[in-house]
Amino acid sequence: MNLCVYCGSHDSVPRGYLDLADEVGAGLAARGWNLVWGGSSAAMMGAVARSARRGGARTLGVIPSGLVALERADPEADELVVVDTMRERKAVMDDRSDAFLALPGGLGTCEELFECGLRATSGCTRSRWSCSTRTTTTRA
Repeated sequence: MNLCVYCGSHDSVPRGYLDLADEVGAGLAARGWNLVWGGSSAAMMGAVARSARRGGARTLGVIPSGLVALERADPEADELVVVDTMRERKAVMDDRSDAFLALPGGLGTCEELFECGLRATSGCTRSRWSCSTRTTTTRA
């Protein structure tokens, strides 16, 4: 099973979000699944990938060439696919994934989630998808 995880790559997220990404990576690895993700080593993207690898999962990162430096492409990925555009990124992630999970993120994560949901509800894909509803609290 190749699980695609959509999530944020910005470092300014609450610690609880990073912990959630870490738990997801560990959980998918414990199930014998592999990770498909946006290819970043930063923030939640980095946390889910590092945790998945620690648990023995294979990781496939997909990142547009224009984001390699900005999102800090993950040099530890088992496979890192560098594409030209965001549309290509989504297409590769879709083609290489069996199921989808969205964690907290920004506009890109929201757009990916909505497109995935649209494909699933319109019958354009047989893939499964889910959205995390876990809430976290932050302390000042």
